[in-house]
Amino acid sequence: RVIHWAGRGVLSVFAVEVLARLACHQWQFFDHKIEVLDFALVLIAYVPMIVVSIELAPSTAWDGFSLIIILRIWRCLRVVQGYVSPVREEGCRKVHVLLQAQRRAHQELQTLYLMQDENQEEIHRLRCLLGRRREADSDSES
Repeated sequence: RVIHWAGRGVLSVFAVEVLARLACHQWQFFDHKIEVLDFALVLIAYVPMIVVSIELAPSTAWDGFSLIIILRIWRCLRVVQGYVSPVREEGCRKVHVLLQAQRRAHQELQTLYLMQDENQEEIHRLRCLLGRRREADSDSES
């Protein structure tokens, strides 16, 4: 009896959840197959509960109820995955953004290395030019 009433309480929570989603989404609720499946599971789950309540064929009702329990557990797992999946997608998006930033930083670093090489060549050229200029100035003073 305790299990029966506990099951009834849990099923009532699921029923309220489905009815709340039905109220929120209205006709769009029926566009989502998984929502319709949840709705059907809750309706089907009430049949064994009613049979057990009336105490007709309790073994058959519990067999059907065990199937409903398995389906509701599957539903709970799907809900948990529904919460985990967006977090995972957000994490993947952030990783993608960071990888793009890393590629851009690497390209900019390569550009800076090239600029450094060009500047080193320019410094060397200017030092040589300055050296020649000093030689020319010292030759003209002598």
